[in-house]
Amino acid sequence: DQQEKPFGRFSRCDCFSLTLGPSDGAFNACELKVARVSPGRLPFSEKSPVMPTPPSPLTDSRMNVAVQGPPVVSLDADVISIRFCENLAGCELLEILVKNWGLDQSGRLGFKYSDGNLLRIGVGISLGCGGVSMAGGLISALAPHFPSGSAATLTFTVDARPTSRNSRRMATPAALELSYGSGLIEFHPILRGGLKRPPARNPIVATGTAEGLPTLRAGTSVKIGGVGTAWSGVYSVTETTHTFDEQYGYRTSFACSKA
Repeated sequence: DQQEKPFGRFSRCDCFSLTLGPSDGAFNACELKVARVSPGRLPFSEKSPVMPTPPSPLTDSRMNVAVQGPPVVSLDADVISIRFCENLAGCELLEILVKNWGLDQSGRLGFKYSDGNLLRIGVGISLGCGGVSMAGGLISALAPHFPSGSAATLTFTVDARPTSRNSRRMATPAALELSYGSGLIEFHPILRGGLKRPPARNPIVATGTAEGLPTLRAGTSVKIGGVGTAWSGVYSVTETTHTFDEQYGYRTSFACSKA
């Protein structure tokens, strides 16, 4: 059922041929053959192999920030960004940026946090995600921003400590699994050589970025896959940085090592 039609929209057919180029012979004509055409589309019969597509960085999950009560007050509606860093020694940084202009708890319009009493030095803050408690502590610094051409914001720093540290130490060696193209967005391993040790014992250190995962913490182990035989395996996580922003959503960056 081969048929030939001029360039334009095609109805569905089993096969057709298309010749491109002027009839005066000034340029070489090019013949294109396509199989199985749907209306308005020209799918090629052969496709080049493609690498696994990394997952979208913007995920549905996000971290939750609340002022410890009573009553407990959620700040999620005003959160612009979150940065929570920890290593094996404990929390290094918990910094949260929120919108500062709007209606406060009494319904008054203004600088709702920098002029209000909800966020102040010594107030307790909790951080979690999907029912997992990640960190808690007291506000240690407040920094309002009044920029030109955009709305006012407020950054506050929390003197936080990670939660559930004992349960993380008891995690099994392969408690978490990440695979490139499925949860693992980026992975950058480095093999560090040593002239006095056998090649098989040279350690691998790596950094990576995954979709937001609140249980990926310093002190846990993670099984990395999809990156080739030499680089896949169980790694010990030494540092993590959990971030949330309006551009990329919730992500977890980490440093790890494999003996």
